[in-house]
Amino acid sequence: MGIQKKILVTEVDYTGGLTLLLGSSSMRRYMTIHLRPAALEDVAFLADVVITATLAQGRFPRDVDLVEYRAGYEEWTRETIQGAIPSCTLSVIEYDCHPIGRLRVVRTEVGITLAGIQLLPAYQ
Repeated sequence: MGIQKKILVTEVDYTGGLTLLLGSSSMRRYMTIHLRPAALEDVAFLADVVITATLAQGRFPRDVDLVEYRAGYEEWTRETIQGAIPSCTLSVIEYDCHPIGRLRVVRTEVGITLAGIQLLPAYQ
């Protein structure tokens, strides 16, 4: 089981920035991240962040074919960005003008679901 970190969203600005309070009560730091819609130019990064985070968490099966997984994931990501899955939105999470993660949100008639969030291990 991994270490759980508490994240408190303390402020949202109108440019899509979120100011986050990270850590425990004895050790806190603030971090402002920005979300932007994913573009086709982001496909390789989005695959990188998902694969890197999943490997770091040990959640891939031992026999995974990462080349095959990447190809399928990049295809699905392109289709999603191009609107083939109308209820699904992909965003790039940025910190200090650098991409650090991926956010996937699914909107339906009955609700909004945070369907996936991955961060590069250095930012977890």
